[in-house]
Amino acid sequence: MLTNLDFKAAQQLLMDNVAPIGTEQIPLSFCANRILAANLTAVENIPPFDRSPYDGYAFQSADTQQATNQSPVTLTVLEEVPASSVPTQTVTTGTATKILTGAPIPQGADVVCKYEDTSFSESTVTLFQAYQTGDNIVTAGEDVKLVQVLAQKGDVIDAGTLSSQGTAQPLVYRKLRIGILSTGNEVIETEQALSPGKIRNSNRHTFETVLERTRFEPVYLGLAGNNVETICKLME
Repeated sequence: MLTNLDFKAAQQLLMDNVAPIGTEQIPLSFCANRILAANLTAVENIPPFDRSPYDGYAFQSADTQQATNQSPVTLTVLEEVPASSVPTQTVTTGTATKILTGAPIPQGADVVCKYEDTSFSESTVTLFQAYQTGDNIVTAGEDVKLVQVLAQKGDVIDAGTLSSQGTAQPLVYRKLRIGILSTGNEVIETEQALSPGKIRNSNRHTFETVLERTRFEPVYLGLAGNNVETICKLME
């Protein structure tokens, strides 16, 4: 038996005698702090379509190039599009679509303005300034682009990122199993009654807690006292 090993020698001995761990697919809800076993590549854009960041109106920027406070422009409202719906009409010159936060940009529109910056009725909206193409539009793929590498093998899981790509059961590495072996003739288990010269095995539970917090699976091997044969048997 090797004796008086320093930390680095003991660590190397351990590394020389372990094998790569396997992988498993588990539900995302149980993946907190787990380690990805494969790269995650975006399979779709986020957002998946051009959308509005505001409650407001979508229209053609060309209609507003001469708009000022003194000479506003009034457009006809075609429809209202909530966030859960899609536009049914194409925006043309002189028209606009009322659009709520998160809703898709209607075909033909190239700009959005906040409703606070307008004067409006049920059928019209009046604009008081010029807008440029692309103003206030969140474009498809602005947050995440298709085929973009979002996470790499070996990264700690970000459940939100995986969920946004429809990954419900990611491939992760299995948890490393770490054995805890308690020694010392003076040590007894927590549930045992104290007797003179004895102490309870509090280290076991401290180590188990630390290991669980750091992504390991603790395995309690038992109490070995100070007997070398018992220590070897429990380790085997």
